[in-house]
Amino acid sequence: MIQEGIWTPRKTRDKDNAHTWRKRKECFGEMVQTDGSVGNWFEDRGPKAVMMAYIDDATGIPFARFYPSEDTRAAMDSFRKYTEKYGISQSLYFDRNSIYKTTRKANLDEELQGKSPQTQFKKVMDILNVKPIYAYSAEAKGRIERLFRTFKDRLIKEMRLENISNIDEANEFLKIYLPKYSEKFSVPPANSKNLHREVPTDMNLETSVLR
Repeated sequence: MIQEGIWTPRKTRDKDNAHTWRKRKECFGEMVQTDGSVGNWFEDRGPKAVMMAYIDDATGIPFARFYPSEDTRAAMDSFRKYTEKYGISQSLYFDRNSIYKTTRKANLDEELQGKSPQTQFKKVMDILNVKPIYAYSAEAKGRIERLFRTFKDRLIKEMRLENISNIDEANEFLKIYLPKYSEKFSVPPANSKNLHREVPTDMNLETSVLR
């Protein structure tokens, strides 16, 4: 059947359909992928929640926080906390969720100023001089998608053992869990230079990000 072309071995099919992995960025902070994942993170012990997660493309170092829902405030607050911990990344890679990219038409003020319509999150990125990169498929966000799959296996089990049942407890647990995860699974960057920028001393992230 193989010789006659009637049947193709699975290994050959998988090879033909394999996704070509994009090469990692070279420096820590050069590009950070982010996304939100809603689910039963606390199983039957508590309500559904959303994890807002970040993963550095060069190293695989993750950052995450839990929130009641995936909305603009959750995106902004998690981004602020990431920035407070690591600094301002050069670029942020996300999907085309309405939190990050608007589909509305420009209003009169924007037309008069020659500006394109922006989400509140995009305005914050402009203030911090962070380049937005929009993904067009789930495969393009492979690192963050794989991170969620891992967390929904490993992290849920760990929280079950600790009997964690709410967002506050989970966020405290992440402070312990994420460093251990990074130590085990992160990789050295190709270039040791850290491209995260320090937050300017005259900038208040609380007022700049949470509006």
